[in-house]
Amino acid sequence: MGKTQIKIIIYILILGYISFSCSKEDGENINPNIQQTEWAQSSSVFDGIINGAMIDGKLILMGYNSIYNDVQLNVENNPFIFEKFISRPGWYKLPISSKILASRTETDIYIAPLSNLQESSFVKIDPRSYDASFTGFEDIPRWQSEALGISGSGAVLVPYRTSQEGIAENNPSFFLIQTSLNGQELTVINIVSIKPQVIDYYDQIYQIVSFEDYFIINIAGEVLQISDQGETTRIGSYNSYKTVILKDEMYSFGTHNTNQEITLYKSNKNGTQRQIANKFPIDPVFANLQLTTINDQIIGFNNDKIYLVNVGTNRLSLTELNNSKLEGGFISSINQVNSETVLVTTTCNAVCGSFTKRISNFFEEKKN
Repeated sequence: MGKTQIKIIIYILILGYISFSCSKEDGENINPNIQQTEWAQSSSVFDGIINGAMIDGKLILMGYNSIYNDVQLNVENNPFIFEKFISRPGWYKLPISSKILASRTETDIYIAPLSNLQESSFVKIDPRSYDASFTGFEDIPRWQSEALGISGSGAVLVPYRTSQEGIAENNPSFFLIQTSLNGQELTVINIVSIKPQVIDYYDQIYQIVSFEDYFIINIAGEVLQISDQGETTRIGSYNSYKTVILKDEMYSFGTHNTNQEITLYKSNKNGTQRQIANKFPIDPVFANLQLTTINDQIIGFNNDKIYLVNVGTNRLSLTELNNSKLEGGFISSINQVNSETVLVTTTCNAVCGSFTKRISNFFEEKKN
């Protein structure tokens, strides 16, 4: 073999090596070898949790018939058990408030101050005393929505059904209960019945979401805003309506199955000046997500899956995040508990209780 041929072969090998190296580098930029940090079981709570929220700097978790007030990380916390004041524990998801605990049985409503949780502190409300047409409470399972609402001001919204001459009325009704706290003493100031007329057939409440001074309600796909003073405003017609507050702005995603479309609304935190910001093709995964925010990013979760929700110019996109050690579970809440830690709660299915991860590792993409 001549010197010229040897030089050509060496030149080709060098080019091949450079090409391989560049391709590898480019590939790493496109699909990085992402670290997969496991979620760690927290010693804070080991029971099944069906709701959780950070309010006024306190982590509050709701079990099947228990509540953990002001949960501390890395130590075992003891709950208050309210089994005498809730029917069918585990079926309903109760809302979380920093002021009061509101629950119900099949026949009565119970409210107690969160700062003084004991059996004698519960105020009992007989719904038939305020609406003689009452036949029972609306039955909303926990995987669908919270069973009732509590605003930041301490107003309680309880959905119920009515009948006239033995015939069920098409639209659900609501008790709006105004409360006041004087130290550790709870007072019920006023109770009114709200009866929106939005459908001409019998159907259910799909969703109740609570905010500082209002609620968003979905009745058979008709979305309403009800203030804690009882004023009702119609938003639109959507199969589902998901809302998160991001940087003092409210993002609401209305899913319309018939149009195969998601409408994005933006508004003030108080629900005013609501305007359509964009429309996207429907995403079947997004349609089933519960939404929250972590580190000023929109996060969705369903069953054992966690997603980063990216709101683009023309579409919504989802990035699945690492859920190692949560597989097979049912995530019930995700909260950023401080500047360094994210806490996930789960019901007892495959995994149980609470799990933590550093926020610096939370946004790891899931490896396929």
